Amino acid sequence: RLLEGARSIVVGVSGGQDSVALLHALVSMEELNLNVAAAHLHHGMRGEEADADQQYVRELCIRLGAEFYAERRDIYAEAERGGLNVEEAGRRARYELLERVATEGSLDRIGTAHTGTDRAETLLLNIFRGAGLEGLRSIPPRRGKIVRPLILATRAETGEYCQRHGLH
Repeated sequence: RLLEGARSIVVGVSGGQDSVALLHALVSMEELNLNVAAAHLHHGMRGEEADADQQYVRELCIRLGAEFYAERRDIYAEAERGGLNVEEAGRRARYELLERVATEGSLDRIGTAHTGTDRAETLLLNIFRGAGLEGLRSIPPRRGKIVRPLILATRAETGEYCQRHGLH
């Protein structure tokens, strides 16, 4: 029911197997009749490798017929300015981009490619940090208009999906 009533979605696509699998699946599932867009954040951290990721996502969107949005930010500088670690600064920047694209494009949902593997990792980290009940929830399948359609899939399953569909 994560997509029930939705007409459109923006997917955060890094170029990794989980987000590539999610984008491909949402575009391929014609019965959903969704307008699908992809948003890619270039973190300004990995040079040519990151440039190649952005180009791959752009080309994949063209091939799939999905709208493509990209933004480049200096996450190291943002982390320093905000007194954050780089992971937190990157996460905030990604969600800011997704929210902005969803709002400006009047898109119903925001899709992230968190898997059950991510959920388990987050739960373990939260337990080690001494989390309370909220932390034990880990990553929810839905939070507002943010949905995680792959939350019950494993990273191995997204890898198999990509291989089966010739996705890199």
